[in-house]
Amino acid sequence: MANQFYQIAIQTLGKLESQENLNSKIILDAWKQSLVENNKNYLKGCPKNAFTSIILNNHVKFENQKNIDLDTDSKEYEYCREALNILRNNPHTSLKPLELWKRVLNNLNLTRSHQGEMDVVMALWKNNKIK
Repeated sequence: MANQFYQIAIQTLGKLESQENLNSKIILDAWKQSLVENNKNYLKGCPKNAFTSIILNNHVKFENQKNIDLDTDSKEYEYCREALNILRNNPHTSLKPLELWKRVLNNLNLTRSHQGEMDVVMALWKNNKIK
């Protein structure tokens, strides 16, 4: 079963489809709205930042062309970029978010606890929203 960040990511992406221009504020506002609609009263930074960085680094497929303010300066983007590389090199993988996280950490030679970033990556990957 998909976890809460998986569901929030997909719901927020749907909200962003109607936007012509995307920047971090627009994305954050849509994320917050999705949290409220799902009765979640917290704003955990890592999943939100992962979601924002994937979009602002032009990795997400949208139905309509978007004007995106590009931004590559976040630690979450480093993790997400590595996760996307792993998935692109193994497109038929059945990795779970925590397994993907362990591979990312191993490839980047880091030690850190999973904070939901890979739930967001897997939500976009499994829903064919990654370019």
